[in-house]
Amino acid sequence: MATAIRGRAINAVQVGRLGLIHEEKKGKPKPGSSTLPAFCGRHGNESSPPSPTTPPARAASLSGMLSRGRCFPAASRIRPLVRAFCDAPPSLQDAASGVPSSQDHTEKVDDVKARPNELDIAIVGGGMVGLAVASNMPLTKHLRVGIIDSNPALKSRNYLKKDVVPDSRVSTITPATISFFRDIGAWDHVQQQRHAFFGKMQVWDYTGLGYTRYSARDVGKEYLGCVVENKVLCNSLLLRLQEENGDIEKMIYPTRLISLALPSKSRQAPTSEAISSGYPPEELNHSNLVKLELSDGQTLYSKLVVGADGSKSNVRQTAGIKTTGWNYPQSAIICTVEHITENDCAWQRFLPSGPIALLPIGDNYSNIVWTMSPEESLRHKSMSPEDFVKSVNNALDFGYGPHPHSGSLDYYMEKLFSDIGGTAASTKECFEIPPKAIGVVSERMAFPLSLKHSHDYVSKRLALVGDAAHTVHPLAGQGVNLGFGDAAALAKVIADGVSVGADFGDISLLKRYENDRKAANVAMAALLDGFQKMYSVDFGPLNVLRAAAFHGAQYISPLKKNIISYAMGDAKWPLFWIFDDVCSVCHDRFRIPCQANCSHWFCGECIIRVWNHGPAVQPCKCPICRRLINLLVPANVSIDNDDDPQIQHVLGEVQHYNRIFGGTPRSLTQRLQDLPFFIRRLFRELLDPQRTLPLVFRARMIMMVALSAIYVLSPVDILPESVLGLFGFFDDFLVLLIVFLHLAAVYRSLLLYRHGGH
Repeated sequence: MATAIRGRAINAVQVGRLGLIHEEKKGKPKPGSSTLPAFCGRHGNESSPPSPTTPPARAASLSGMLSRGRCFPAASRIRPLVRAFCDAPPSLQDAASGVPSSQDHTEKVDDVKARPNELDIAIVGGGMVGLAVASNMPLTKHLRVGIIDSNPALKSRNYLKKDVVPDSRVSTITPATISFFRDIGAWDHVQQQRHAFFGKMQVWDYTGLGYTRYSARDVGKEYLGCVVENKVLCNSLLLRLQEENGDIEKMIYPTRLISLALPSKSRQAPTSEAISSGYPPEELNHSNLVKLELSDGQTLYSKLVVGADGSKSNVRQTAGIKTTGWNYPQSAIICTVEHITENDCAWQRFLPSGPIALLPIGDNYSNIVWTMSPEESLRHKSMSPEDFVKSVNNALDFGYGPHPHSGSLDYYMEKLFSDIGGTAASTKECFEIPPKAIGVVSERMAFPLSLKHSHDYVSKRLALVGDAAHTVHPLAGQGVNLGFGDAAALAKVIADGVSVGADFGDISLLKRYENDRKAANVAMAALLDGFQKMYSVDFGPLNVLRAAAFHGAQYISPLKKNIISYAMGDAKWPLFWIFDDVCSVCHDRFRIPCQANCSHWFCGECIIRVWNHGPAVQPCKCPICRRLINLLVPANVSIDNDDDPQIQHVLGEVQHYNRIFGGTPRSLTQRLQDLPFFIRRLFRELLDPQRTLPLVFRARMIMMVALSAIYVLSPVDILPESVLGLFGFFDDFLVLLIVFLHLAAVYRSLLLYRHGGH
């Protein structure tokens, strides 16, 4: 889910233009960009792959970034960016990440700019989310990307035949995820393989007290989601990577990660003495990179490591990132069953042992996801196919309790709530019986369920995505969608950093990804955990409350529409709605909104004024969290209207701010060019009476303390102690008292000035 201001999201293509906004006015390149959306949700497993990408491109084609489940048509009009950072020599690019240039040691070592064991981004894990991160980087094609995974399936990049029985491992992807696949160019490959849209869903309780039906027509959409085999998703992403990069064998490292060493204070750059005494050349320029040891004996160095290696993430454990969570006393059994007719609806029934879901996969097939106790899962896994089919049909029909039915209470509830936001299309739909399964056509697989959430998503030069960062209960099929949301958000942050020449492995930049995704993931995990606990207890009063919840979701149309929109990735959950389109500085609607590296939003003009009011040569602090702001990223609403003179001026100020404090390496010539600017700011600060007033206060206080100390310590006294004894100290005490009272008055004036008093 992209960071957004109530429908306005940062577009990385537009961010990329920030660096050359004025230069492009002189000669505008041709448009060449596409847009990428973002969202959240999942069910399934993840694995991982690796490898370096194609050589750097001088002008990287731009790609738009994410908004909450929608793309930006305006991005197609945006001119591509020829970034100074990307066009700089590799030694300059290394300097942006704190890596010493090899040119400093040319007399001792050969040039190391093109070493094959150096990567810009190493993705550990070649599952769906890891491949999505790699596929979501058309803006950064010049980066060298490697995918580390020993899964042999990564070598297969042919369309899967539709006449083959569907695999047991499938994912229910939301419309927001589908938009993401369309924008990165992978959806065309999915459409060539088996997939099944569904526009209806029915959820009910085993007690027969209530049910809820959802329809895509309730929110004016064509479908609620799509069920796709995990192999199809991975294969489509691999095919897209191959289209973008040609031979991707060079990207994939078919091996396992053994150890990982993050940069630390103990790994300093080699000194000249160490080099002259025979320091290993392979260690040069690697002091600020992540070191990866692989099982085949290779050693890689990377500016950023992305951990996409699943819930038992080796990257997370090696980095020492702690997690919070617990194991559920449940396991999920999955398989594919066959029907006589095609199924076009998603079905879910909550049983005492856990929910059972029947998901359409196309061609008269459906996927079963049945949650039960570990003992029951073992028993069902070892059943004969005939007995298992009987058990499935029993669980979805009259087993455990009667079917729900509509009564007079439902009629009155429908009338009561029909005037609140209108009546949803599915409100009048009656309960339907799911289609019968006639056979099991795939292997039955079982896996334990757990909830796990990482305390941190990022560390220095490291980021976790997907199940490596969080695992949730599969009852809503949202896990993989959450992972794809992570992939989109991380790619956006990397693109933002590259666009302004910042170090994309810097912790302050990566924190933007964490701040963006953690809230959405925690909210979804808490919601699913609450459902799991509420429906795992068979207690009379609680059963009545559950029935009331079903009736409310069925007949309160605004609530139903919000639930559908949230599950589809198109809206925030209503209970967690945040009205975030007011600037915290001016307390007014955003004008030329900009996002700081701490993820807070401000008017561009407001935050520049805050900087102008602060010290001359330091970045300003965030007015909310007080962190230093070293990067400002304007939203698309600003850059789309950059012909406006006021917007042009503010964007120029933001560009200048990023150039000074954004971490981009600057030559001596550039620093000299900025010297007049700093001199003007310094003189303005010295000549401004409001800015110099605190200095006057301090000067008066220091002068009074100094003069009083000189008088007290001086041998010259108005009342000499040698003549008057103790009475001779009276003048000293009097001077100190006067100074104290005067200091108190000056300090009070200073406090009034600081807090806006008069």
